[in-house]
Amino acid sequence: KISQQNSRLRQQNEEIKQQTEELMQANSEIQTTTEDLIVKNERLEESYENIKLLNEIGQKVASNLSIVAIINTVYEQVNKLMEASVFAIGVYNKIDKRIDFHGAKESAKTLPFHFDEIKESNSLSIYCFTRKEQLIINDFEKEIASYFEEEYIPKAGKSTKSIIYLPLISKDKAIGVITVQSFLKNAYKKYHLNVLKNIAIYTSIALENSNTYHQIKLQNKDIKSSLNYAQTIQKAILPIKENIDEFFDNFIIYRPKDIVSGDFYWYAGIKPDKLSNDLIRFLAVVDCTGHGIPGAFMSMIGNSLLNEIVLVRNITDPTKILIALDKGIIKALKQNITDNTDGMDIVLCRLEKKDTKTRVIFSGAKSVLFYKKNSEAEVKRIRSSRRNIGGTVQLEVKVEFYNNEILFSKNDMLYFISDGIIDQNNPKRKRFGSKRLMRFFNEISTKELSQQKQILEENLDQWQADEKQRDDITLIGIRI
Repeated sequence: KISQQNSRLRQQNEEIKQQTEELMQANSEIQTTTEDLIVKNERLEESYENIKLLNEIGQKVASNLSIVAIINTVYEQVNKLMEASVFAIGVYNKIDKRIDFHGAKESAKTLPFHFDEIKESNSLSIYCFTRKEQLIINDFEKEIASYFEEEYIPKAGKSTKSIIYLPLISKDKAIGVITVQSFLKNAYKKYHLNVLKNIAIYTSIALENSNTYHQIKLQNKDIKSSLNYAQTIQKAILPIKENIDEFFDNFIIYRPKDIVSGDFYWYAGIKPDKLSNDLIRFLAVVDCTGHGIPGAFMSMIGNSLLNEIVLVRNITDPTKILIALDKGIIKALKQNITDNTDGMDIVLCRLEKKDTKTRVIFSGAKSVLFYKKNSEAEVKRIRSSRRNIGGTVQLEVKVEFYNNEILFSKNDMLYFISDGIIDQNNPKRKRFGSKRLMRFFNEISTKELSQQKQILEENLDQWQADEKQRDDITLIGIRI
């Protein structure tokens, strides 16, 4: 029995030993799996941090519009991810057919500007750019022979041992190259290549944005230069203020919306006959269709026609002037045979002395003349015909132009406006309005002309605040 018991004990001991070994093996496998999971988790965390960092790099790079700023930003970020004793971004210069290197870095110092011409046969940047291929070299002396037979000498900086070159691609076209280089052998692995590929994508986008921005900036500069020159020409057609000053105390507020204007004001003086020493004077404010360049072209046509009608054809009746102007615009723009509907609104006054009074004959097209007589308590307004000059009359019954005649005494005020000031909105989208304007005219009509202008401009500025100007603004005040 004792022998049998010993045998069973030995057997149980073997089973326990075997189970222990199995448990130890299982524990070892668990430990290995745990270590693998820890490594994988660390790699995932590292990948996540790299992706996060690359996104941050992308945002920082894309926020720059200057090529030098892009280069500096990319260089700063690349140094966080890999060894980059030498770093450069080359941008393709279409005009000179070369790759320009601005602000290349070597050991944190900026290298002089240099370039590689497309025709060069022993340039790594040209090799990468023309073939749109990546290059990775980890032993320069051994590997360079597979690219060039001739000796390769860098144009700026010292020779390096490890090199990565990547093409910068935008819309399937190479626009430049990016390179990182080290003075050590075997400095770069596939990981570094992949990281740089991602950075190259952001860099390509940033460079393309920079190029587009500078093209737009250059175009805007050219356009602005043209507009400024057009403004000079347009100002030349406006009446010389000193000529108006000879006959009326006056102030002029003239604010084009877009450098050149669809508004213009016009003044002329003619003798009623050869024997007379007196002049019949004409003053008008004209608001053409549109603003900016289209409006400015219309203003040139309108000014030219008014000069021809009054000064050449000697038409002096305001209503007849408007009829002639209407026909002239329709003819000039061929509106009888085209779908052009451009035109203009106008406030036109003929002014002439009658003893101690001034006779004013007003005719207008979709406009209003405001006036304030010293003998009356309130500012009044005279409305004109509901039709405009040129374009098409869309009313069933044709509306005619007509004259309004008023006698004014010394120091009475007349106000000529385009509708720009009335239509100007404030930040709450509320229009300035004619009632508000009339209230100001009432308050300021007895003040000096310079004060009237200042008060109106200050209140208009306060009203407008940061809102954009909606239309061209013209306002002329004259004192009889």
